Amino acid sequence: MVKALIESGSSIFPDNYFDIAYSSAVFEHVHNLENVLSEIYRVLKPKGLFFTEFGPIWSSNIGHHLWLN
Repeated sequence: MVKALIESGSSIFPDNYFDIAYSSAVFEHVHNLENVLSEIYRVLKPKGLFFTEFGPIWSSNIGHHLWLN
């Protein structure tokens, strides 16, 4: 649910809401990475921090995960 809201750019959080955002092993599963990053930027306060970790986006041992148009 949260993934769908963030990808659509219509999350329930107002601008500049969070001091910190964290993402773990998500980016290789989203359909529109640009929208997700824009939404994270929108909800972070000025000088907010964004931490992320992810495996190889382009390929993994079970095949490609990144959604390409």
